[in-house]
Amino acid sequence: MNEPNDPRVLGRGSYVLDDGASADTLINDAMEWLSHAEGLQALLTDYMVEATLPDRPLMIRVVGTLALLTRMTSQSLQQANVRRIWDETIALGGAR
Repeated sequence: MNEPNDPRVLGRGSYVLDDGASADTLINDAMEWLSHAEGLQALLTDYMVEATLPDRPLMIRVVGTLALLTRMTSQSLQQANVRRIWDETIALGGAR
C-alpha cells in the first residue's frame, strides 16, 4: 500500500504498481486481489446470515475493503491492458 500523500498514487484507493511488471504479472496480481475480495464477500455473507443485528462499524470497514480490493483489481487489469498494447506496438516497430 502507499504511504499517505505518496505522489505516485493514482487516485483514491490506488496502490503503486511495479513499473517493470509484465502484463501477465499484473493480471495474476488482479486475480489475487479478486480472490481476496471473493473470500471476504463469502465471509461477510456468512456473517450476515448468522448475525441478528450487524455490527455497523465492522460492516463499514468490510464494505470499504471490498471496494478497495475491487478498485485495485481494476487498476491492475487496466495497467496490464496498457502494457499489452505498448508491447504489441513495440513489437510491430512502433514507438521506441
